Amino acid sequence: MGGYVFPPVAELRALAQDVFDSGCWREKAKDQQGQWKDITSVGRIFARMLYGWEFELSPVNCMTAVYMQGDKPTLTAAAMLNVIARRSMYRLEVKTFSPTLSEINIIDRRTGNIVRVAKHDEADAKKARLWGKQGPWTDYPQNMTLARNVSNIARAEC
Repeated sequence: MGGYVFPPVAELRALAQDVFDSGCWREKAKDQQGQWKDITSVGRIFARMLYGWEFELSPVNCMTAVYMQGDKPTLTAAAMLNVIARRSMYRLEVKTFSPTLSEINIIDRRTGNIVRVAKHDEADAKKARLWGKQGPWTDYPQNMTLARNVSNIARAEC
């Protein structure tokens, strides 16, 4: 791992307990759609921290960069971009950012050449049965199209 040293498990569990007991996330849970609503136990905070450590995120960063999708920890699109920027031989450049289309240039860091253009559009979202789905896909289609494109790049390129 890079510069972040993982704390002993007992310390991390104690930190997760302290975060849970503090209730600092409760006010945020009222204001945000889903990012904080999944914090229902110390174990879920601990799972966020363990998962984030795999990507060299500090325990505090894990509280905003990792969320639980059901019982599965997942990185936010912004966190995925950060991981790609730190770990990959590519850099990403958003080419098109609209509600119906996201295009991202994948650029080789060494040569500066575009390796390929990754695309996620309305047709892809419809095929995945996401388009028009109640929640973020109807409220924020532009952000969701970009996030889906970024997660596809992370799976394919990292």
